[in-house]
Amino acid sequence: MAILALIKAQSARSFAGRLARGRAATERLIQAGRKRIAIINGQKGVDASRDRLKGYRQALSSNDIPFDPTLVRPGNWEPSTRLFDDS
Repeated sequence: MAILALIKAQSARSFAGRLARGRAATERLIQAGRKRIAIINGQKGVDASRDRLKGYRQALSSNDIPFDPTLVRPGNWEPSTRLFDDS
């Protein structure tokens, strides 16, 4: 499983930019042959997280990969946070 962790930007970015980055990062993994792509997407309810998730979902849809909500996790990008089972 590939895990897509979208880094939190220090400054506010536009909706279009956040969406495009989420889509571009996902597309890159798809082009590398990945089909099962998880996303660590930041905190729930934050505009940036929602926008990046929308880009992720667009990339999956454009490549006929079904969206799996079990592969989406909110996170704070800290190494100590266990978000997925190691299996």
